[in-house]
Amino acid sequence: MLSLLASGDAPSLLDTLGVSIPVVVLQIVIFVTTFLVLSNGLFARVLRRMQEREEEVRTAQKAVDHDRAELAKVGQEYQDQLAKIDRSAYEQAQSRVREAMASAASTVAQAQEQAKKEVDIALAGVAAEKNQARATLREDVTRLTLEVVEKVLETKLDPAVHGGVVRKFVSERAST
Repeated sequence: MLSLLASGDAPSLLDTLGVSIPVVVLQIVIFVTTFLVLSNGLFARVLRRMQEREEEVRTAQKAVDHDRAELAKVGQEYQDQLAKIDRSAYEQAQSRVREAMASAASTVAQAQEQAKKEVDIALAGVAAEKNQARATLREDVTRLTLEVVEKVLETKLDPAVHGGVVRKFVSERAST
């Protein structure tokens, strides 16, 4: 090949490579024509469709962002409502506890009052029984004293006459 180049009648480099200028020009014209047809017809539509799709994606993204913001707002409202319900339930429970405590205090006060009444009644009963026992004891002491005196004196004493003196004596001794 170098020898062909060194000689002046050697074919040109394009001939050696098998390149024909009219074919190359025809290919360039076909390429440019194809490019222009495709760019005006197909590429313009594809580009327009890509731009529409990008706009749809942006619109959808805005809708998603708006929905997220709305969801966050609704979620916060839900949390606030739950907190309000919790506070209300707590207040109701506390109110019921206070009512129960007041009811318990009232019941205890009534029970104490009833117990005091029962104790007072029992004390009155004990006092009455005590007085009755004292009266019975005085009568017994009076009777026994009369019997002892009758035995000592060996005379019969009249309880109607002498009983009053013995009762007076027993009463004086009991009070001292």
